Amino acid sequence: MSDEVIQELFVALTSRWVRPDGRLAIGVPTSRLAQTLRLEPPALRAKLQEVQDKVAELGLEVRSYTEDGEEWQCICAATGGPVDLDLLAQGVLGVIIRLALERRTRSVPLKLLKDALIRRDYITESELQRIIRDLDRHGYIRRKKGSLSFGFRTQLEFTEEALQQIKEEVASTIF
Repeated sequence: MSDEVIQELFVALTSRWVRPDGRLAIGVPTSRLAQTLRLEPPALRAKLQEVQDKVAELGLEVRSYTEDGEEWQCICAATGGPVDLDLLAQGVLGVIIRLALERRTRSVPLKLLKDALIRRDYITESELQRIIRDLDRHGYIRRKKGSLSFGFRTQLEFTEEALQQIKEEVASTIF
């Protein structure tokens, strides 16, 4: 793969943009990448591996995630966390992670979250609504019919082990 193509892939895979509904998107759909490069899935995987090999020394990695039933590819930091969230939003995300992992569906009814945070006087209703909007807009959660589920950034930024650790820490500090 030429350096020029790698540079173009790097730009596409690191792109961040706002969707028409106001939510953040990172990277590019795999289907669009294959179509633009005119590659079949095995060849595309090989090209993405070449990019991975180039960016690994920078502490980055190529990752895939699913959003609205479509697979996406992006480049993100190999380690890290939600640096764009304040401490209160990180705490609410931690509670959502804990509650979601306790349920098979990984979906948290909004009422359950409110019971956990508002009724215990950790946060006000207006603060919670603002944080939920921010978490949704930044891709950490998805709001659907009175419930919350993991968004693509939660899938990207936290390994399953990290999610379990967050669940345990929240259980010991908040509950």
